[in-house]
Amino acid sequence: MRDITIEIVKQHLESNKRIATIKVDELRLKMIENAAYALSWSDSAFTAAGEIAIADYILFAMRDNNELTMESLNRYITRDVIRMAQFIEHSTSQCSNMIDRAKLAAYAKLMEFINF
Repeated sequence: MRDITIEIVKQHLESNKRIATIKVDELRLKMIENAAYALSWSDSAFTAAGEIAIADYILFAMRDNNELTMESLNRYITRDVIRMAQFIEHSTSQCSNMIDRAKLAAYAKLMEFINF
């Protein structure tokens, strides 16, 4: 694990969430102009939504947890990633499957940030 702190991870998540929210907002605006076209090119919005979901989840877990260490946070994230990879969703909804893949990718990016 790199020499990183809980506060640095928190700032990283908050920054990523702000950037991802801008991407989702851009899709909202494009939807008003031409919904069919916007949705046909919405892959980046799914990626952004996955990043927002994971950031919210981890930031909530960090809130009011004074005993959280980098080691316990890493274990917490690793456990979730392993579960998500073992029990991949196979919904009949393609959008649901895309969000689940986006969340797993967001977790992987976070693990990479923390560990490498």
